[in-house]
Amino acid sequence: DGLYECYDPIHPATRTQYKEAVVKIYDLFTDTYHKFCGGEWGADFIGSRIVYAHGMMTLSRTPSCSAPPGSIYDYGNWDNDRKPTAVVGTHEATSCYLEYSINEYTRVPLFELVYHDAIVTSWRWEDCNHHIPSIWWKKDLFNMLYGTAPLWSIDKETFLPYENKFIESYNNISPWLREIGYEELLNHRFITEDHKVQRTDFSSGKSIVVNFALTDYTYEGQVVKARSYLTIGLPDEEVSTGVESPKTTGTPLATLYPTPVDGHFTLKFDVRGAYHVTISDISGRNLWNATLHDTENRIDISSYPSGIYLLTINSGGKQSVLKVVKQ
Repeated sequence: DGLYECYDPIHPATRTQYKEAVVKIYDLFTDTYHKFCGGEWGADFIGSRIVYAHGMMTLSRTPSCSAPPGSIYDYGNWDNDRKPTAVVGTHEATSCYLEYSINEYTRVPLFELVYHDAIVTSWRWEDCNHHIPSIWWKKDLFNMLYGTAPLWSIDKETFLPYENKFIESYNNISPWLREIGYEELLNHRFITEDHKVQRTDFSSGKSIVVNFALTDYTYEGQVVKARSYLTIGLPDEEVSTGVESPKTTGTPLATLYPTPVDGHFTLKFDVRGAYHVTISDISGRNLWNATLHDTENRIDISSYPSGIYLLTINSGGKQSVLKVVKQ
């Protein structure tokens, strides 16, 4: 992940000598032991000798981005080597993370534009697709847009509440990666001025258009659904499949009223249970979260500015997303 100098009198090394030593190590494992090798952070000088670069989707060390220990933003630690909470836990995204790591307006796939046909990249292990459930959909979309591998670190306690979402995530990303996973990434474009709609093109002629917005977008006569994507050039013609739409599919887990909302609204469940509820703004920033058990719950958003908010409910491996319009 960088070039270093060594000042030890027994084995001093310049940065160039350090680089040459690392290259020799990779050559040993590759040529002598016939192993596939990879690394972290994707140092350019070793690029021609590795097949994966763990963490390239995570920009710098943004998972730790000012997360107070013990808060809902705390991404965990490595104290338990067998099951570190940094790997298997879930948390909420800090404003810093939303602005600098997962912001579709500023991100560009620079590494993938150079190395996509040679190196598989992913998120870091403390920054997996599922670690921040409220923006899981966005990380999946970035994987599809850049043609990079998702990363899931799963134990039983993590898997069971989100079983359906894990399956949905796999079914969306993996078939697309089987199509373009080892191709050259030729081009990346912002389609709209707000960068909510983007397109990438791969060397086989296949392309994908991703829509990060809350509303559908018509692209060259095809509708790209909100928070979804459109693949172009697949053998079975153009295919559009949703990652996650703000419209709830199937039977909603709850109903809310009144709508639009003035200051308070009631969230009603048909049966008692454990419902994990999050309210976020349209940028994906989490504003409120709680675990609710009662069938009727009065929620106060009187302090929120007028606009559109998303209320995400997770329970028993199912998820519903309701739109809240604040007057």
